[in-house]
Amino acid sequence: MTFEIDRIKAEVAATARMMAAARLVEGFGHASTRLAGGGFLMTSTSPLLSHTAGEILTCDDEGNAIDAPAGKPLEIVIHAGIYRARPDVGAICRGHGAAMAAWGVRGEPVPLLHGMGGLAGEVVPVHPDLALITTLESGDRMAATLGDNRSMLLLANGGVAVGADLLEAATRLWYLEERCRVAVEAGPVERPDTVYVTGEMESGALAAFLFSGVARFGVEPQIEAYGSKGTLIYNLSSDTILGAQEGADGLAEIPVPDDEVKEWTVEQDFIHLIKTGTPAWTTFAEGVKYMEFTEAVFRSVERGSSVNLPLAD
Repeated sequence: MTFEIDRIKAEVAATARMMAAARLVEGFGHASTRLAGGGFLMTSTSPLLSHTAGEILTCDDEGNAIDAPAGKPLEIVIHAGIYRARPDVGAICRGHGAAMAAWGVRGEPVPLLHGMGGLAGEVVPVHPDLALITTLESGDRMAATLGDNRSMLLLANGGVAVGADLLEAATRLWYLEERCRVAVEAGPVERPDTVYVTGEMESGALAAFLFSGVARFGVEPQIEAYGSKGTLIYNLSSDTILGAQEGADGLAEIPVPDDEVKEWTVEQDFIHLIKTGTPAWTTFAEGVKYMEFTEAVFRSVERGSSVNLPLAD
């Protein structure tokens, strides 16, 4: 057991050094991981860039340091509050990057302006309390602001990211900082309420895409394919496929074999790729095609003409 605890302490210390090297803790920062038997391990007040396993604190569920070889951070209750509220969270990283601080003074949720920013979560809320989180009650209030989200900002005071393990939490903190940087540097961004895209596929089939951020109570998001011999409709909300061939009475649900079922796990696949180097379900080439499609839509709007894929430049 002692060997296992020492190994986990070394992981926490390594994560702290990684956060500091990535300039995610220019002000304040700490990292922690939940222990299987209760409580958690957490960095101390020692400098994170040179943190060692011997400086890691052992804390109980209430945020009390039961083994403190070095100083205890004032905001230890941030970690205690989140762990109590979120049993799915296995690790927490608290950072204070320059972009987090710059956007955090606005008190507004961080907009999602680029794809990788989504790794910080669909929504990034801002906790409105300017005071340091130093009591169990304030830690619980902050955890309530986080809710089911993956990361959050503290008003004018950096941010917090959570994950199943230390690497996932640290990766989300990195992309929280990146999301804030893009938002700060981009300034006010005008985004179309609705985009309608038409095109001809390589097979000769005609394609039409409608994306809307303002349509309320319209049809559920779905993908429809119509051919000379039948129809297929994939409903993204219910995750079901309906289909019918020529001569059928109507659409019927098409069951998907268990060995072909795959959940939408883009973020997890990305983290897995970082950890293991093993190719994810979505290949790099498929990712490039997705980005090319998005870029082609932008160029078509900008030029007022059609754009061929793959892009020549």
